[in-house]
Amino acid sequence: MRYSTAARWAALSIVGNLYIEFGQKIPSPPTDDFIELSKRIYKGNDNQLKIANLKTLIDITKARPGNLSGSTMQECIKVLIRYGNEKFKEIKIRSAKALRNIVSKSPNSVLTIYEHLAQTCIKGMEENTDSVFYSLLGELFALQIDPKFDWKTCSPSRRNMETYPKSIMDAIFYVTQYYSKNSQHEVKVGLIKALDIALKKFLKDSLHSTSDINTFLENIIGIPRLSIGNDYDNWRIGENLTWLLYKCIAFYLSVRQVTAALSYILNKLTELKSQVHDSGVIEMETSSKRFTDPLIEIQVTVLLSTLSLIFSRVIPERDLPPHGENLYKPILCYLSCARLSKTASRVLGSLTYKYPSIHFQLLHLLLTYTTIAHAELAGLKPEQCTKESFQDCMNSLLGNSLALATIIKCSPAVNRGIPNEISSTVLNTVKAMISGEYQGEVVDDENVFKDEGLAHEINNVKREAGWILVEALMHLGPSWVGGCLTSIFSLWKLPFGRQSCIIEENIPVHKLVSEVIHKRAASSSLLAFIKNNTSLLNPQIFKLISVFLANALQFVCPQKKSTVRKQLLDQHCQQGDLILLKKNLFECLKYVSTQYLANKIPLLLHPICSEIVSDKINSFPSIHEEWLSPEDHYLNLKKSPHPLFELSQNCYQEYLSDNLLWKPYQDKNQENIPKGAHHQDMINTALIVFSEIFTSPNFNVSNRQKLFKYLSQHLSNSLKLKENSVHKYLKMTTILLATLGALRKLALARAVITDSELITSIRAMFDSVESISHQLVKRIYAEGMIYLCKVMADPQQIPVFIKEVEHRIILSEHNPGVKSAIVLLVAGMYKHFDIALMEKNQLSLGHIIQSISRDAEVGGWAIHALYKIYNLCGHRVEAIIKATFPLGFHHYLDFQGSGFNFRESMLMLCMKYLQLNEATQDLLYLRSEMVWEDRWEASSYGLECSSSLIQNNVKLDFNRVFEVAIAKLPSQDAVDYFLDLLSFGYGAYFLVLAENLIYELFIVFDEWDSWKNKEELKKFEEVIESLLIIEANKNMQKSIEMLKAIITSVEAETAKEEAHGLSSHDDRETTKISIYKHHFTHYSKTLALKFLIFLISTYPNALPVEELINLGCHLASTESESLKILGLKLIRKIYKVCGHIKDDEDPNKLMIELYEAQVSAIIRECINSKNINIEIQANKLLLQFLITPGTQETSVVNKILAPLVSGLSETPKIAQVEGYSDHTCAKLFLSKLVTLSKLLLDTPHFIQSLLLAQKSLLIANLNAIVTDMSVIFTQPKLTLKSYEFVLGHQVVDQDHPKMGKIEVLVYALAYLADSESPYLAMLIADIYIFLFLPYNASRESAQFKNQLEVDYFMHRRKQILKALQLIISYIKDSRVIKEVISGLELCAKVPDIEHKKIVLKICSGICSDDAENVKTIEKLITVIKEMHKEIEKECMESWSWCAIQYSEILQNEGLDEHTDVTQYMKNMAIFFEEAIKGNYIEIVKETIEKIWTQAETFEDFKGKIANKVIASLIKIENYEVVIDFLVKRNIEDLSYFSGAINELGEILREFSQRSIKITSHLSQFIATSPPVLPHLIPHIFSIFQLKKNSEFSTYETNMQSEALKILLLLFKNSPDKNKALRSIIPMILSLYSSQTTLPLIKTVTKALQHLAATCSAAFKEIILSLPDHEKKFLEKQLISSQQVGPAVASSQPTITLQLKLKKP
Repeated sequence: MRYSTAARWAALSIVGNLYIEFGQKIPSPPTDDFIELSKRIYKGNDNQLKIANLKTLIDITKARPGNLSGSTMQECIKVLIRYGNEKFKEIKIRSAKALRNIVSKSPNSVLTIYEHLAQTCIKGMEENTDSVFYSLLGELFALQIDPKFDWKTCSPSRRNMETYPKSIMDAIFYVTQYYSKNSQHEVKVGLIKALDIALKKFLKDSLHSTSDINTFLENIIGIPRLSIGNDYDNWRIGENLTWLLYKCIAFYLSVRQVTAALSYILNKLTELKSQVHDSGVIEMETSSKRFTDPLIEIQVTVLLSTLSLIFSRVIPERDLPPHGENLYKPILCYLSCARLSKTASRVLGSLTYKYPSIHFQLLHLLLTYTTIAHAELAGLKPEQCTKESFQDCMNSLLGNSLALATIIKCSPAVNRGIPNEISSTVLNTVKAMISGEYQGEVVDDENVFKDEGLAHEINNVKREAGWILVEALMHLGPSWVGGCLTSIFSLWKLPFGRQSCIIEENIPVHKLVSEVIHKRAASSSLLAFIKNNTSLLNPQIFKLISVFLANALQFVCPQKKSTVRKQLLDQHCQQGDLILLKKNLFECLKYVSTQYLANKIPLLLHPICSEIVSDKINSFPSIHEEWLSPEDHYLNLKKSPHPLFELSQNCYQEYLSDNLLWKPYQDKNQENIPKGAHHQDMINTALIVFSEIFTSPNFNVSNRQKLFKYLSQHLSNSLKLKENSVHKYLKMTTILLATLGALRKLALARAVITDSELITSIRAMFDSVESISHQLVKRIYAEGMIYLCKVMADPQQIPVFIKEVEHRIILSEHNPGVKSAIVLLVAGMYKHFDIALMEKNQLSLGHIIQSISRDAEVGGWAIHALYKIYNLCGHRVEAIIKATFPLGFHHYLDFQGSGFNFRESMLMLCMKYLQLNEATQDLLYLRSEMVWEDRWEASSYGLECSSSLIQNNVKLDFNRVFEVAIAKLPSQDAVDYFLDLLSFGYGAYFLVLAENLIYELFIVFDEWDSWKNKEELKKFEEVIESLLIIEANKNMQKSIEMLKAIITSVEAETAKEEAHGLSSHDDRETTKISIYKHHFTHYSKTLALKFLIFLISTYPNALPVEELINLGCHLASTESESLKILGLKLIRKIYKVCGHIKDDEDPNKLMIELYEAQVSAIIRECINSKNINIEIQANKLLLQFLITPGTQETSVVNKILAPLVSGLSETPKIAQVEGYSDHTCAKLFLSKLVTLSKLLLDTPHFIQSLLLAQKSLLIANLNAIVTDMSVIFTQPKLTLKSYEFVLGHQVVDQDHPKMGKIEVLVYALAYLADSESPYLAMLIADIYIFLFLPYNASRESAQFKNQLEVDYFMHRRKQILKALQLIISYIKDSRVIKEVISGLELCAKVPDIEHKKIVLKICSGICSDDAENVKTIEKLITVIKEMHKEIEKECMESWSWCAIQYSEILQNEGLDEHTDVTQYMKNMAIFFEEAIKGNYIEIVKETIEKIWTQAETFEDFKGKIANKVIASLIKIENYEVVIDFLVKRNIEDLSYFSGAINELGEILREFSQRSIKITSHLSQFIATSPPVLPHLIPHIFSIFQLKKNSEFSTYETNMQSEALKILLLLFKNSPDKNKALRSIIPMILSLYSSQTTLPLIKTVTKALQHLAATCSAAFKEIILSLPDHEKKFLEKQLISSQQVGPAVASSQPTITLQLKLKKP
């Protein structure tokens, strides 16, 4: 029986799976039989069966069964080699994969057939770019390489190409031989990639000495032996070798090996310079031209590029200074070579970024060279010099200008700045270059086309060099560019003015070409201006730019005879120049709002549409990924080949035209491979601008109609092209994307199109492509039709549209293209239309999907549409799923591969079904599981789908998914997968699966050299950070050890390397035997330190502080600027976080004080550094160190403060530091003053006292900088340009986000101020300015840009208010006070409690005798009080100030008979009423005392106020305050309070709790005998006259006790005690009553005994004068009391006497 192909395919797959599962257990015969079967299949013609057979062979070789050996293995290899000779691409690839498995798992079986395998690989590389061929060849190269093999004993002549390489030098030799025999680029790339595999394994261990490294590099650059003579091919060869050396330098060699390579490269470059010649742009006779050997040029290019990589990535900074000028001299000499100057400029940029201290030196040197080159060129006379002389001068000018521009451009990254004199000199030089007739501020446009012949070429070079420098200057930022706008725009008028753009038709071709180059360079500078100076872009600037752009686009594509112009440009100009010019112009347009383009829309649309309908589009616009539905992206997903394979002619043209100015990346360096994306960027930007213009309200209806007729015509022409033509689909796609972009923008803005003719035109365009089978066209069609329906003005159009689709499926039953388009339309409806409307039509729409799914040809589209609908609607379309899925599953099983990715669609649908449904034995669920298990690992979206399923707790082989994710790192889908699962809480599980996962991720981060953007970088960092947090919670010590190992990473080098000087030991630490052996780059170290600082902030109490301090000090003491800064930041963070922790051994000390000596030494070392960036960081550490404080020793503080203060002078000026610009030196000056200001405000008193010793010095400098800043932030940029600053230079940029921290400086200056300070008036003015200045005054916008700006402003205002609080008491001018009060009213409107508290304190400090001012403040306080009850106490304290001020005003105005006292008293009464009501008694007490004290001459007023207050206090029973106040008054004052005294007397006679309260408090003042005492004592003593028949109450008894106490106090303070005794004895004896309690009787008895002892004679006399019965009772009482022993005395009294004594 003969089985079908599908059945045979299935059988072969089962065999392969059996070998994978049971490979070691399968006996020999089955394997032999299968090899024979493979031979028979090979002889057949069924390619699909051959593919299935090879898949099984791959599984067999991968499983490595024990019976696959000997003759069986050899037969298997022969079969695979035969398969490798097949023409079918897939068969070759699978054959190579199987051979690769054999080489990696059974290397001994291929030892004799190296040549056959190598040739198989090379033949495979000739036809495709699949990685399997070069990876197989790489495995063959590495098979027998021995790092210990002495390759020097084997000369190249004795090497046999039929044997395996024995060393890396052999491998390089083999590649060199293959390289010279094959001219095909794909083969050359494959050879380089194969060599890379071998080098990765053995290079580092194979290079034992400096001579080894030199030989290796010599052999690498010598791989190309024969010159092709084609510049494009030579460029590609250079890119290949550059990539290979990049991998070696960045990842395979140790640091010391790379350092040794640096010397070789520098020497080699010097040696090759004499062999480099360049004829440049001047046309000369062939006999007089000086040619450079292409091989030499390739070598120089590779070496320069490698040097750039060494500087930018590996070489430590400390290894550079010993080379001195030799670092850049070999590079400078290549700047005069036109073909090498760009690469040399990149090298100088990398060098500057890595070694910032050389920046200033290079800047001066290159400016000098550029100026000299320009002067020499201007001074040459044609009749006196040869063309070679002119060529050399032009090359020198262009090369030096490019290098100078590169250094200028990287200035912000190296943080050195550019001195004003240099930037001004560059600008003046630029003016001279661009226009030789330049005078003053006007550029003569008439001179644009006057040059002829050689002078014309010279002028072109000068202009291009000038525009290169202008582009670089635009990166200096708004602070510099803003002062030069007039000059810069006058220069832009040259290429973009109307006279130079609207030119005659018969212009000479060479002039036209030079104008393209001119405008291309100028457009780059204009784009750089727009991107880097957004704060300068006001309406006037935009209008000028829009005019320039319209003129330039008219030059490129004039409205009249544009075809002729286009042909001329295409024929004579380099395509790279044209592409870059258009790209720059379109990108500039993207930043200009359409409101400025209103009258220029036709001029702009013409060139844009010309590009959209161009026949030269070479790739699909990538903008479709953003505009089309994201659910469709996987349909066009294709594996991208390595960038080396994509070095097209277009890339080369763009490379020649691009200036390649070095761009410093803070994250990762890109590979040095031009991606050739300028053309695609141009098309993308053109499409975006097209959609913006189309949707502009300034674009009228008739022009829209004409526009789409134009597009429709070109679309029709493209449809007539040959079927399946790539050009056809490229053009069609671009036109449709333009239409889609316009409709999409309208739909998102909820706009409508009311023009029926326009709608008809657009509809016809989409209808014309309905049957096109191309996937991207089909997707655009479906989305475009949906958007078109949404922008129609008729609301009934959508239901009509749905019905129309239902009918079209009937009419298109036999048209697969239309059917697939319709099913995509249905999916789009569910995405964009109302779901309720879709549910009404669900039955018919479901029928459409089901019917199309039956079609085997287009059924995949139905499955895709079903996935989109199910993804959006879920269970609401369950019925459609159940009806359609069986058909899709059937097609899935029979799928043999086609253009549409059907299996991917089926996988996505099954994933969504598993995600939305619970696990059951339902057939649909089981089939979904089968599809998922079969496809997820092979799918590009497998990890993304896995994370979705895991989130919904769908059971998966989680371990396998994790392994796949690790293997795919650092791809974007793997990073996203980890982020998703970390958010689900699986982080701890990851760390269990892989113990050192975080460290491995750091290695991946370090070795990944193809970061696409900062967003990817950020995501990867999030993964590491999340895992690090989990690890730190488990084992903090381990996490810190790992991060420390990364930051201080060194390599473990062999003893042999050390003997040859190639070890890489760190200066301060030796290598430890550890799992942490990888050597990390600076980028990874920075990331590790960032995470370390994060751990310090998060877990301050679990840190090994000593270890971290040592690490910080170690980093800060290295010679590397970057590491020093990292170390200082680390120490500062430790002090900030751990500064509060007490020492365990001495709780009186901070733990951080133990490291005082270490840290103070580091601060002193760094603060005296000649590097400004280090010194600024040292200032920040010093501040944190003293605020903590890290020391209590005055001597230590003096030592570290000395260099900070010594940098200031009594005549303040910004000190110049060699190698730094004025702007950068100003940063240092600002840093010093901010540090000193914060120290003055926030440090302990003993540190403040040391600073106050330099008070005059601090005041002078603070006053100067505050004065300058007030000008900087309040005046326009043009004023600043000519302003003479006190400090000599502008201290801070006007656009500084925090306004230079002016609030700290003002606060410190106010802290130092006193009433006699001469600068007080200016300080007050500055305070008032910055209190209300939200941002610099030159900014156009009247609104804050973001919340961060609001926060900065609020913080600044708070500090300024505190400064005002310090000096408010010094302000005496009533007019100024009035302005301050009005300002406080505005500040109080801000809903911030802290601000209001400071406002209240300021109010309390104002000194004003103006009643109106006081009333205004009072009103302000009451408003705040009503709004914020939580600060009512602060409000009352400030309000009390108002009451006091009223009294002062009355004191001053009281003698005036016209003064209205009533209003003042009323306001004061309201205050006291509110204060008493709120129970703010202390405030009342203090206020009334101050009023009484101050109002000395206005007694009636104060008496009335005080009397009211006293009365109110008595009313609320606050007798303590009343007594306290009355006891301080003299006899005359008491007359005002007679009512209050009488009321107190009445209360005392109540004998109540209130009476006791008054009596008790009054007893405290008996000793002082206040005048009020005689008025109250009689009322107190009335208690002795109380008569009752019943026992006294508790209150009465307590009153008696208090009265007795007062009696005794009076006696004690009486000067005549005998007389006093006679007065008080009767009152005391009256207490012996039957109603008196026993404890009180006992107290009375003790009192009598005390009196008897004190005045015995007088007491005896009084006793004798008593009646007998009273005298006997009293004597008996006193005697019995004295005879009580200690034990009895401590018990309760037992006497129960009832006496009837006479009352006194």
